[in-house]
Amino acid sequence: MVKKLKDLQNKKGKKGFSMIELIIVIAIMAILVALIGTQLIPYLDKSRAGRDKTTLDTVLTAVQTIAAENEDLTFADGDDVNTIISNNSSITNLQTDFEKYAGLNLTDTPFKSKAANKLKVQDVKIKVTNDVIEGAYLEDSGKVVLEVNGDRN
Repeated sequence: MVKKLKDLQNKKGKKGFSMIELIIVIAIMAILVALIGTQLIPYLDKSRAGRDKTTLDTVLTAVQTIAAENEDLTFADGDDVNTIISNNSSITNLQTDFEKYAGLNLTDTPFKSKAANKLKVQDVKIKVTNDVIEGAYLEDSGKVVLEVNGDRN
């Protein structure tokens, strides 16, 4: 019995890690997280830009579909989605059809990359050549920040 008590007393001070050991491990982990995190940031924006391009392509497809279904639809090079809808108010359910085909509301802000961060679906502009919708793009302060072509090649 006495031997068991002495064994317990000897083991009592040796359980777990000391505070210094824990602090060192946490500091090492924080350094590793900081180093790895800074390496991942460029990949995150590249991923967001890719997603934005896909969203822009979806909006382009929606506009092309609506143009194919409505022979009376009028549009010009550089028109944004909002302008196309408001200039063609005689076509019923145009906004509803667009939102159905694109899967987005006009006021949604699905663009998350640095370049297109605050732009909305209604800001998407179309490129038109000879009355054919060739592509779509987003502008910010007069500068094209994102662009897709209708040929999909």
